[in-house]
Amino acid sequence: MRKKFAWFFCIFMSSLVLLSCSEDNKKGEEPGDGTGGGTPEGDTKTYFETTYSDLSAYVDKDVSEIWAAVGNASKDEENNILYVQDQKGNRYKATFKLDGTMIATIEMVLTGSSENKGIEVWESMISSFRDYKLGTFLGTKFKDYATGEGGIKQTTEETIPLLTLEANTLIYPVFGIQKKVYCCPIMDKDKFRVEMCRNYLPLDFSTLGKYVGAKYR
Repeated sequence: MRKKFAWFFCIFMSSLVLLSCSEDNKKGEEPGDGTGGGTPEGDTKTYFETTYSDLSAYVDKDVSEIWAAVGNASKDEENNILYVQDQKGNRYKATFKLDGTMIATIEMVLTGSSENKGIEVWESMISSFRDYKLGTFLGTKFKDYATGEGGIKQTTEETIPLLTLEANTLIYPVFGIQKKVYCCPIMDKDKFRVEMCRNYLPLDFSTLGKYVGAKYR
């Protein structure tokens, strides 16, 4: 039991770093901003068809590698934007955040015919994460904006009920999708996004034992 709690503490000490990868910068973006003024009917983009696992493999790689792989898919290399479609047909605007020329984070928001399906896609990803090839579920960090309280959920079954009609909660599930890379399908109030982020935080496993059973948020 001590090993189990130490493992989850380890994971979420590192997952806290992910919160700094992207705060609320998506609020200013306009998903589905292609031909037709952002309406699904006017979406004429060519999408790069991929899986979350395949796309996450580009994290910590030179950005030139993704451009070489996407063929004629719609993209904006100057602003590091690529339009992708997952294996379930969900369409995204993916933005690559760089550290030099290396991809540090991939931030994705639904666009085109998928842009109004955030809750549906989020619930599907959490409940069927194996079908989506998201890797290993590591837990969910959550925070209620109204009360300021939060914590950790250790199963997907516990995670899904966090999404309520009040839509006043940050729900931050973490999946280990690649070595040292996390995939996080996030609901921030009523806004959905997917982040793929490398793990920046080195952990000293020898010191973790003393934190087992401690209270933390």
